[in-house]
Order: sequence, then C-alpha cells, then structure tokens
Amino acid sequence: MEEKYKRWIIQIKASSPCFVSNSKVGDPPRTLLRHRAKMFKSPESAAKHLEKIKKDFPFREREYRIVEL
Repeated sequence: MEEKYKRWIIQIKASSPCFVSNSKVGDPPRTLLRHRAKMFKSPESAAKHLEKIKKDFPFREREYRIVEL
C-alpha cells in the first residue's frame, strides 16, 4: 500500500478495546467503533495528538497504542 494512503489510530486499553475519537465526550473522547476513530496521516501526528491527550486528561493513567490500519 502506498504511504499516502496509510492511516493510524490510537487505541486505548480498557475493559473492551476502544479508540480515540473526534467526539467531545469522555476523558479522553473515545469510541468503541474502530471506523469512528480519529485517523492520522502519520504515526508522528498520532504521537503528537497522544501527548496532547495525556496533558489534557492527566487524571486517569491509561495505556495507549498507535495502530496502523
């Protein structure tokens, strides 16, 4: 697959797998549906967003993983 078509998402480890979303609900905003996850054009942009999430929602320690689609 060409590099320009690759996408990455951020998975959150929880009791059931969930993903960071564009929603305004949650800490951080998340969805259970993979196709509704916020998509990133590079793993670097996903990592940058992840750092922002960690600063904005420091109250609960969560485990995150950047996943290629």
